[in-house]
Amino acid sequence: MTVRPQHVMRFYGNLEYAIQSIRCNEITFLHPDKLNDPFDPPFSFTTDFNEDYQALIKYGQQHHAETLQNFKQSLPENNWKTFVEKIEHFFNCLRSSTFLFSTSAVNKDKHPKDNLCMWSHYGKGHRGIAIEFNTDLLAKSVLEKNKRLNGQDMDIDEVWCEINYTPKLPKITCQSVFQYVINVTEYFDNKA
Repeated sequence: MTVRPQHVMRFYGNLEYAIQSIRCNEITFLHPDKLNDPFDPPFSFTTDFNEDYQALIKYGQQHHAETLQNFKQSLPENNWKTFVEKIEHFFNCLRSSTFLFSTSAVNKDKHPKDNLCMWSHYGKGHRGIAIEFNTDLLAKSVLEKNKRLNGQDMDIDEVWCEINYTPKLPKITCQSVFQYVINVTEYFDNKA
């Protein structure tokens, strides 16, 4: 995150959760499986060719015939399958080990308390509550708890992650894979 806001706001649709947060001086982090917004981060790897190597080769025959042999040498089918398995495993591990405290940033141009959509969706149709949090205090608390639980220091930039919503999740295209393999891996080691 380039610029961390000084304050963030958390909307609560359930008043009991908000009261408990205040009473116990605690906040709740949610597992991504519990998020209900269709645009919340899916932590997934998606292509426009369903990760099918033969579809990549067919695309290469149609659009990159002159470099197709180099592509196949640089990225053989077994390497592609191994990569897909590893990347899916990575995202599964990320999903299973990640917990989020979903908030909206407060900045000088706008304040989430004035956003009717936030109140409508997250604030139980304008009947919920919103609590503003100091990001420095929250980050300090998260860092201390992580140190206690894991015995390791964590970078403060790992605590906050800015998420920009998009109406459509971008997919990795055949063209992107071809460009990367041909242009970036010119001296690719097949054993690597």
